[in-house]
Order: sequence, then C-alpha cells, then structure tokens
Amino acid sequence: MSSLTGESKAVSRTADEAKTVLTVSTAGLSNVVFAGTSVVSGRGEAVVFATGANTEFGRIAQITQEQTEQQSPLQKELSSVTRIVTLLAIGMGVVFFIAGTVLGGLSRHSAFLFAVGIIVANVPEGLLPTLRLSLALGVRRMAGRKALIKRLSAVETLGAATVILTDKTGTLTENEMTVRDLWTSGLDYRVGGRGYETAGELEQVGNNSDNTFAQELLRIAALCSDAHLVQQQGPRRHFNVIGDPTEAAILVAAAKAGISQDALKSSPRLAELPFDSVRKRMTTIQQIEANPIACVKGAPSELFPRCTSIQWQGAIVSFDQSRSEEAKGASSIDAASEIGSANAC
Repeated sequence: MSSLTGESKAVSRTADEAKTVLTVSTAGLSNVVFAGTSVVSGRGEAVVFATGANTEFGRIAQITQEQTEQQSPLQKELSSVTRIVTLLAIGMGVVFFIAGTVLGGLSRHSAFLFAVGIIVANVPEGLLPTLRLSLALGVRRMAGRKALIKRLSAVETLGAATVILTDKTGTLTENEMTVRDLWTSGLDYRVGGRGYETAGELEQVGNNSDNTFAQELLRIAALCSDAHLVQQQGPRRHFNVIGDPTEAAILVAAAKAGISQDALKSSPRLAELPFDSVRKRMTTIQQIEANPIACVKGAPSELFPRCTSIQWQGAIVSFDQSRSEEAKGASSIDAASEIGSANAC
C-alpha cells in the first residue's frame, strides 16, 4: 500500500468480516485491498466494488484537483509593490496634470499627455524580465543539483522555507535495498553494485575465487521469495521491482551471481507458508530436480534452534554450539548477513 499510504512497510489484509465499519474509513478496513497497490506475499481473490473516482485513489485525485493554487511569497510581494507603484504613478500624474494646467499654462490636452508620460515613466518595465531571469538562473542551479523545478515561482518558495517536513523511504532515500555481504560455510563474500542495477560482481573475501557456496545460498533465498524483477533497458540496466524490497535485493544479488529468472523457474514451487510476524520466517516447498525440498528464510533467532546440521564447504556436518556461535557472529553484521546465515541452515 506504499503508493496509497506513502509508507513502504507491508500492510496485512484479511478475508474476515470487519467489525468497526461505521467508525473506520475505507482505507482503514483490514479486509479491503486497493487499486494501484502490490501484493508482497500470499494469495487471494478480491471483488471489485468501486472504480474510477469512487476508489480511494480517485478520491485523492479529486482532493488534489480541488486545492486552489496559492501565491508564493514573491508573488504576494509583487502584488503589493504593483499596487503601491500604481497609486504613486497615478497620483503623480494627477499632480502634474493640475500643475501643468494651472501653473504651466498648458492646454488640457497637452497637460493630459504630459501626465500620461509621467505615469508611464514611473512603471518599472524592466522589473518582470529581471525577476524571470533571476528565477531562471535559480532553476538552472537547482537542475545542476539534480532537482527539477516545474514552476519558476517554486524556486523562490523553496528559498523562503525555514522548516522542511519530509517523508522517509522514497523521499530521503531511493526506496532500494542492496545485499552487500554474505556468509555461508564459514566464508565471507562481498557483493558489488548498488540498488537494483545489474552491475556488480560476487566475490569471496580472500584468495579463493570459488563462489559455489554463495551461489547455492542465493539460489535458495531467491526460490523462497515472492518478489519479481522486470528488466529495464537503458544506460543503467535497472530492474523494476514488484514486491518486497528485501526479497528484490536478494533476487538482484542472485542475478549478479549468475542465477537467472529462467533458472529459478526450473524449480517450481509446490507449496508455501508466507512470512508472518509470529513465525518470523517464510517456507516454500520447491521441486528441485526430482525431490521436493523446503527452502526457508527468516530471523536467525527462529531458524538456529531448528537447525540440526549445516552444509559446510561441501559436507553436511552437525550444527553444534561452536558453529552456531560463528553463524550468530556473522549474522550480527547487517541485515544481508542475517539472510545469508539463516539460509545456510
């Protein structure tokens, strides 16, 4: 619901009957899904009961259209200056008209033309071009800092701001996650690149260049994910993500390790238990070669007590206390290592 609420955190939906319909808005009902939002995990069917302007997105669009455009501080000051200059120019014109006819001995026609000249001379004709040029220079400087300005007046409005209230994910950040480190079989790996770009390589820390164990780790983690990547063509070769950002980061890391989407499709999913806050883990049953295998990812605190053995550099060994402590030490580095150590079990 991030496109509706502005928050990147997933919101759970249920098919149960809502008990507080009269006191809660439609957006607050737990059994309603909305157009334009994405399903992060789980399955379900929905009945469409509103379209167009009757949806929540339509209501928001109507509210934005009903908002009246307000003047910027500079526009307000210009309006005030315009009124003052107009009154002064007209006042001086009247004074010179009277002085020309009474004291100067001019005819009314000549005095009127002289007064009009005085009025026109008091109008600052170069003010608007000067202001536009100044604002255009401001837009150019903002563009140099990768900020797009739709209206010239917005430059002055931004400069007059003393307090800025901002959102977090997607505003101060790029709403992207990146896997940086992996740990499996007692080996550390580094993942290059940033965000959802395909650029970057998987390499082991040390002299050994064998990435077999890390590839197997990423393959299991990618199979146990519901997110989808859509390749975008361009100079950056960037992925568009559908689903949870954490799972998207895992899929991108798997792609950097040479695991394609077609390769993952060769191991079809037979069943799944979606991630929830109680289990703190997600489980999928994949048909890998001829055997159904459970792939699990989740919090180390939930997975470690359930592990009895671990694949350690090609051999299946006991997941004893010493290896558990080593895995916990690796999982405390960052979130990416947590995923890696959990899936190594």
